[in-house]
This record gives sequence, structure tokens and C-alpha cells, in this order.
Amino acid sequence: GNLSYEKCKPVRALTDAVDKINSMADIDGVFVTGDLTASALFEEFSRARSILDGLTVPWWPLLGNHDSWPYTKHSDGSFNQTDSPIGDEYFATIFGDILNNSKTSNPKSTSVSKWPGKATLNGDYQTYNSWFHNFVVTFPDFSDKFDILALDWVSRGAALPYAGVGPEVELHDFEGGTMDWLRTTLAEKQSEANMSFFLMQHHPFHNRDSLDPLGHNIAFNFTFDNNQDKSVEKLLSEYFPPSAYIGSQAGHNHRWFNGTAFTRFTALSNEWMQMPAFETPACKGWYVDEDYVSSIQFFRFAKQPQTEQVMLSNVFGMWKTPDGVWQRKPV
Repeated sequence: GNLSYEKCKPVRALTDAVDKINSMADIDGVFVTGDLTASALFEEFSRARSILDGLTVPWWPLLGNHDSWPYTKHSDGSFNQTDSPIGDEYFATIFGDILNNSKTSNPKSTSVSKWPGKATLNGDYQTYNSWFHNFVVTFPDFSDKFDILALDWVSRGAALPYAGVGPEVELHDFEGGTMDWLRTTLAEKQSEANMSFFLMQHHPFHNRDSLDPLGHNIAFNFTFDNNQDKSVEKLLSEYFPPSAYIGSQAGHNHRWFNGTAFTRFTALSNEWMQMPAFETPACKGWYVDEDYVSSIQFFRFAKQPQTEQVMLSNVFGMWKTPDGVWQRKPV
């Protein structure tokens, strides 16, 4: 389709978000939590890159489910798609220089590492390779005991008879997959005291309330299911206590959310029920709620005086209304 500023709402929304961030002081970095495209087409990734390159601060993209399997829809509802989910390969081609740290101008201020930089056999499907876009971002000038973990839980399975992939999570628990990467990454840090981690991912741990108001994460699941939540908690617990994981940020569900990542049905313990979780609506908006046309979430971190352990000190959101005014999101 037409990816011009005038004709494409997501292009306008992302451009406006970039302009807003550039107008603000004290922004150390930006994470774009997935769904950079509508249908994983190469030209959509390229257009997103051209806009994000306008940021005057470091930025890092995450893969979303819309970025996984390239397809083109026709006016009659039919579609053509590639033989395998090569959207993650397009993602690597377009954003690889960002994720391998070659674009970092000041490595003391920000550093990105641990991006695999290659595809691996997809152990769930065995017929094609996948690029799993997991990486770590650190801020060395601020703290050497604080890692932001960017995690790829995006499905690579076809959503047939629909186009692309489904909205649900895949854990990629095989060699070279996300769970394997997470084990290796945390193990390398296990001997360090007072570590703190913040999780950036496309999928939230908590399902949309309208689909699952009790928080079971079982029926009409659009994200992690109950067992997947517990598998991730168990893995994280093997290396650090729940208190070391100071929050998570996601997109995907097209909603504002400020609560906890796990419920009494999905949490392994009371400690895990305390982990903060946040979600931000996509820049493209949600078709049943046009009160905003672009949205950003801001996080501030601070160090505890005695231990220098990093904690989450402030969170707030901003949105742009259809009349063009940026507002601080009401609590």
C-alpha cells in the first residue's frame, strides 16, 4: 500500500512519536516493542527504519507477530504469503546494524549485546530456520548491575486459514531459541550481586481482560498461556529471585495497562505476583478506541543508596489525540 505520511496512519503516528521524543530532554534510549509492520513486507520494514532513523537518541526494535510472516492481502479477502516466516530475516537485514552495536555512538552511555546475529533451525517446526531477535541493552554510565532484556516470543507458525502468524506466544524452547538464550544470558550474570533486570517484549504475560477477566490465561489466549507463564517464571527463578526482575513492558494487546505481570492463577508464588507490568497501545491505534493516535511510555530508573541496586522509580504515558495535542495520560 501507500506508505507516505499523508496516506498511511501508522506512518504518521510513528513519525509524530519520533518528533515528540526528539523534542524532550533526558531521554536515554527508545525501545519499539514490535509490530513495526502490518504484514511483514520488506518495504514496510524499510519504511519503519527510515522513520526511526530520525530519532536523536539510541533506539532498539523488537519483533512483533505482524512482523513474522510476510503476506499481501487482496481486495476480495484472499492473500498470498511467502513459503515460510521470513519476516525475521527481513528484520535482521534492516535492523542488524542496530542490534550488533555497530550504530552505537557512545558505548559508555548505551550498549547492546548478545544478539545472536544468525538464524538457527526452528526446533518447533524443523523445516526452516528462524532468526530469534533477543538482545541485552545496558547503560554503563548509569549502572553495571542493570540489564534490559529484549525477548522474542513471537510465533513462527502459520495462522491458516488466516494470513501471517497467530497472536499467541511460542517459547522457542530449543537450541538457539529464546528460552535457551535466556538461560545462557542469565547464567553469565548469576555470580553478580544486586543485579536488576527489566523485560522488554512484544507480548505481555497477562491476557487482555475482556478475553480473560479472571486472569487464568487459558481461554481465547492472545499471548502467554498459563503453562507458558509458569515456564518463564521457573526459568527466571533458577538464576535470580523474583525481586531482581523489576518490571516488564509490552505492546501487542492495543491497550494501556499498569498492573502486575502474573495473576493468582499464573504466578508461581506471591513474590511473582508483585512484578510490575506495563503495556502501551500501538502507534497505529486500536480500531475501537480512537481517543489517541500515537502513544509512548516513559520509564525512569534510580539506584538504591546502600546497595546501588536499580529500581523502577517512575512511569508515565503520553498520547496524541486526534486534534493533534500531546497529553500526559491520566492515571
